[in-house]
Amino acid sequence: MNRFDRRLEKLEKRSGTADAELRTLTIVRGIVQRIGLDQDTCIQILDEGGFLRKRGFVLVDLHNVPDGLSAEETKRFLLENGAKICPSGGAWGSQGESQATRR
Repeated sequence: MNRFDRRLEKLEKRSGTADAELRTLTIVRGIVQRIGLDQDTCIQILDEGGFLRKRGFVLVDLHNVPDGLSAEETKRFLLENGAKICPSGGAWGSQGESQATRR
């Protein structure tokens, strides 16, 4: 567990959201960023790929998705780089509810 994960876990315990049934998404992306898929589709792909926690605080950093990719290239990029895009992702979150493994 890295430093970010430990800090996030402490904050969730302190705020009482560690065992919450809700999932709070914080999405970071560039203002003029043009990626091949809309934001909701990107979130769905990451969720189905097992990179998003099922509950608690989730950071999704779409800022690093390259501009100019087609829809298929964007999907492939999200699935290949999901652990970096979602640093607080499914690997340790939600007590193993996700199948994702960090790469």
